[in-house]
Amino acid sequence: MVELEKIKLCAKNIVNAINIQRKGENILVKGGTYSQDLLEEIALNIYRNNGIPVIISSSDNYTNTIYQEV
Repeated sequence: MVELEKIKLCAKNIVNAINIQRKGENILVKGGTYSQDLLEEIALNIYRNNGIPVIISSSDNYTNTIYQEV
C-alpha cells in the first residue's frame, strides 16, 4: 500500500497540473476502485482550489465486462 503522504503529494501535483481556471468549475475524477484513496485526495484538492469534483470509480471486473459483453 502506498503511504498517505505520497498519495497527498501526487494528488496535489495532479490538481496543480489541471490548472483550474474558474471558481466552481466542474472536474471529473475517474479511476478504478483500487485507487479510491487517490481519487478522494484529488477531489479534496479540487475543492481547496475552488473547483467542484465529481468522482466516478469502477472495478476492473465491471470495466472488462462492459467491453466484452456490451
